[in-house]
Amino acid sequence: MTRATTRRRGSGRARRASIGCAVWRLALVAVCSGAPTLGAQVARDALRGAASHGATWHDAASREVTSRDTTRRDAPPHAASPRARPALVVHATASVGAAPSRVFGSIVDRRVPSLVLEWRQPLVGDARRGVAWAPALHPVLGMSRVPTRDAAIFYDCASAFDPGSERAPCPAQWSARATAWAVAVEPLAARLHHRVGPASVSVRPGIGVASFVRAVPIPEGRRLNALLRLDAALEWPVAARTQALVQAGYWHISNAGTAPLNPGVDALQLSLGLTRAIGRR
Repeated sequence: MTRATTRRRGSGRARRASIGCAVWRLALVAVCSGAPTLGAQVARDALRGAASHGATWHDAASREVTSRDTTRRDAPPHAASPRARPALVVHATASVGAAPSRVFGSIVDRRVPSLVLEWRQPLVGDARRGVAWAPALHPVLGMSRVPTRDAAIFYDCASAFDPGSERAPCPAQWSARATAWAVAVEPLAARLHHRVGPASVSVRPGIGVASFVRAVPIPEGRRLNALLRLDAALEWPVAARTQALVQAGYWHISNAGTAPLNPGVDALQLSLGLTRAIGRR
């Protein structure tokens, strides 16, 4: 290869390099001269994207709040606590002791067995807590150790309603005794209940009347007597819509002063029974 050929090739490479540098310089100038416009465009695109993203987030948040409000409005007011249903209560009760009272009476040796049918009609509240009208029927109610009319003809104690009159000085006057039976109703009664876990506790005051086959608790009393009750109960489920019941109560039976003598009977009662809810859920 000759020296002239080498020089020609070198000069060609130099021209191509110089042309490439010129092109790069022109491109750099164009970019630099258009930088403000390009930057403004990029900024505008960024602001437009941010505004669009903010509107989308605001719409999503509004839809979520609206959905929550709609759900809250559509939800039933007592979704967690269903309404209480009417119920029928059947229980047997018997006296476990006496509670002599100088206010209500002082006969202390009577026992009051009874079969009780109670209806519960909810008034206010729900299944968790509330108040129900609770009338009761006693198809069978008894009072033990009631003196018979034959025993009364020998009765000459001065204070018939004093506990001492049933002991000395005239115990023989009460030798003839028998259980007196009655039917009783309690139209004025309410039951206040509160659920504690699966169980339920309640309190029931009641006022009614009892009609006996003869005068009680002594022959000088009346056949028709007032019945006052105050009971506290514990119930727990044993089957679908069925609960077992244990109840303790204070019962008072007297003629409310409608007879010459008013020897009231106060008894402490213990009841065992079942409660059955009526109706559909």
